[in-house]
Amino acid sequence: MVACDFQPFNLVEDKVFRAFVKSLDPKYELPSKTTLRNKLLPQIYEECKTKLLIMLEKASYVSVTCDLWSSREGNSFLTATCNFADGDFKITNVVLSTNTMTSSHTAENIAAKVSKISKDWTLEKKVCCIVTDNAASR
Repeated sequence: MVACDFQPFNLVEDKVFRAFVKSLDPKYELPSKTTLRNKLLPQIYEECKTKLLIMLEKASYVSVTCDLWSSREGNSFLTATCNFADGDFKITNVVLSTNTMTSSHTAENIAAKVSKISKDWTLEKKVCCIVTDNAASR
C-alpha cells in the first residue's frame, strides 16, 4: 500500500488501520514504519528496478522526456521519463528518475543530469531523442 498507493509510512501506526488488519488476520504482525522505510521499500525498489532494467535491455531505442519543475518550497527538480516500444510494439512509459537540481538550469547542467540518468539505466547508446518543454526558468 505504501509503495503502490503512495500511503505514508506511519499508516501502520494508525489505530483504525491496525484494527482492520487484525480483523483480517489476528496473527499478522504489521511491520513498523522504520522497517517499511529502511528495509521493505528499498527491497521493492530494487525488485522494480531489476524488472525495468530487463525491459530496457530489450528495447532497441528509447526516447527521453525531461521536465524541470519547482516545489511549493522553491526546490528545483528534474524528472526524466523514458518511452519505448516492446517486442510487441506496445508503447511503455516509465519514470526513470526525479533528482534535485541544485545547479543553475543551463543547457550544460541539464545535459549533465540527463547524461548521468542515461548512464545509470544503461541507455547511452539507445537514446534516439530527448524532449523538453523548453519553458523558461524563473
